[in-house]
Amino acid sequence: MIKLYEEFNKEPKVEIEYWDNGQKWIEKWSLNDKYHRENVPAIQSWYENGQKATENWYLNGKLHREDGPSCQWWHKNGQKESERWHLNGKLHREDGPAYQDWYENGQKIEEGWSLYGKIHREDGPTYQMWYKNGQKRSESWYLNGKYHREDGPAYQDWYENGQKLSELWYLNGKNHREGGSAVQYWYDNGQKETERWHLNNKLHREDGPTYQDWYDNGQKESERWYLNDKKHREDGPAYQEWFKNGQKKSKRWWLNDKKYSREEWVDKLKKIGSPHYGEQKMLLDAEKYNL
Repeated sequence: MIKLYEEFNKEPKVEIEYWDNGQKWIEKWSLNDKYHRENVPAIQSWYENGQKATENWYLNGKLHREDGPSCQWWHKNGQKESERWHLNGKLHREDGPAYQDWYENGQKIEEGWSLYGKIHREDGPTYQMWYKNGQKRSESWYLNGKYHREDGPAYQDWYENGQKLSELWYLNGKNHREGGSAVQYWYDNGQKETERWHLNNKLHREDGPTYQDWYDNGQKESERWYLNDKKHREDGPAYQEWFKNGQKKSKRWWLNDKKYSREEWVDKLKKIGSPHYGEQKMLLDAEKYNL
C-alpha cells in the first residue's frame, strides 16, 4: 500500500511514493514531461524491505546509458533478475549481451545480443536460453536481424534432459543446407520425428525424399518428394503414408506439382522421355496382370 505521494512543481520534476512503513517505493524524474536524468537512474523502485527492485536510465524520454545497463530488475532475495542495455532507445551493446534474465537461484534464463536495435552477433549464438537446472534450452544465430549461420544450425533447442529437440539451418534468413536436411525434429526418446530438405528456402532434394515423418516407435509415417518446391518424382510415388504398424496407408503420384493417377503418371513419363518410364511401365503391368 502507498502511504504518501509527493510532487515538486519545478524542472526537473521528481515524483516520490512510499510504502506504508515509510520506506521509499518509487522515484521518477522528468523534464518537460519526459523521463530524464543525467548520470543516474530516472526511475527507481524498492521493495517494502528497502531492497532495490528496479532502476531505469532515461535521457529525453528514451532509455539510454553509455557505461552500463539502462534497465535493471532484482528479485526480492537481492539476486539480479534482468538487465537491458540501450542507446537512444534502442537495444545496443557491443561487448556482450544487450539483455539478460536470471532465475532466483542465479542461474541464467536467457541472453540476447543486439546492435542498434537489431539482433546481431558475429562470433557466437545471438540468443540463448537455459532451463532452471542449467541445461541449455535453445540457441539462435543471427546476423543483422536474420537467422544466419554457415557452419551449423542457426537454431537449436533441447529437452530438459539434454536430448536434442530440433535444429534448423538458415543462410540470410532462408532455410538452406547443402548435403543434408535443413529442418529436423526429434521425440524426447531420441527417435527422429521430422526432417525437411531446403535449398534457398525451397523444398528440394534430388536423391531422396525431401520431407519425412516418423512415429515415436521409429516406423516411418510419411514421405514427400520435391524438386524446386514442387511435388515431383519420376521413379515412384511422390507421396506415401504408413500406419504405425508399418502397413502402407496410401500412395500418390506427382510430376511438376500436378497430381496423376498411377496410369496417367506412367503415360506422362513416356511423353516427357523420362529414363524411368520403362521400369515403371513394367512394374505397373506386373501388378495389373499379376505377373
